[in-house]
Amino acid sequence: MLLRPFEPSERWAILGTTGSGKSRAAGWVAYHAPPDYPFIFIDSKEDALPLVKGYTVKAATRRLGSTFRKLPRVLRVVPAIDESDDEFDALFKAQLRREDVGVIIDEAYMVPEVPWYKRVLTTGRSKDCALIICSQRPVDIPRVCISEATRFMVFTLVDRKDRDRIAGFAPIDPKIVVDRFSFCYYDSKDGALANFPPLPNRDWMAATAAKRS
Repeated sequence: MLLRPFEPSERWAILGTTGSGKSRAAGWVAYHAPPDYPFIFIDSKEDALPLVKGYTVKAATRRLGSTFRKLPRVLRVVPAIDESDDEFDALFKAQLRREDVGVIIDEAYMVPEVPWYKRVLTTGRSKDCALIICSQRPVDIPRVCISEATRFMVFTLVDRKDRDRIAGFAPIDPKIVVDRFSFCYYDSKDGALANFPPLPNRDWMAATAAKRS
């Protein structure tokens, strides 16, 4: 159902209202990555993977910097309320320097637009740093998050401005509001455009975290 195999250099934009299926979709995409390919999962809302240890941004940065330590399949990051933009910047810098590490951002508007985040967005392809960005408000995230995406999964979007923002980068009719949990899929690499029914009802993020090489 992925249509094309997962590629570590790609960017995914997963967009839709709260409860439309974004987190399930992000986990599903990550699950289909190679089992030895790790992900940083920025869980700003703290409501995903409750049984998996959560690291602060600062602690996760230290873990990324310890190249002699193998990363878990999913390194869950639960930002502390007092963590600064500089600490987020250091996290993305560590990701880019380590290479071959993807990042999943749940609710991208909650992540500050720091310089190394933008570096990952624009230059991370050469380092095989995949990026899966989820957002309920496309108008509230950096334009580059959408312009750099090669694959789109667009769930229900009620606000016209959000739909219009997507329509500027993907040939998805901004007037279409798909059924709950269904989504429009667009792949800019091969021009594939299709509507899909809901993904299988499974906690794909937990399955990804448990997947081993």
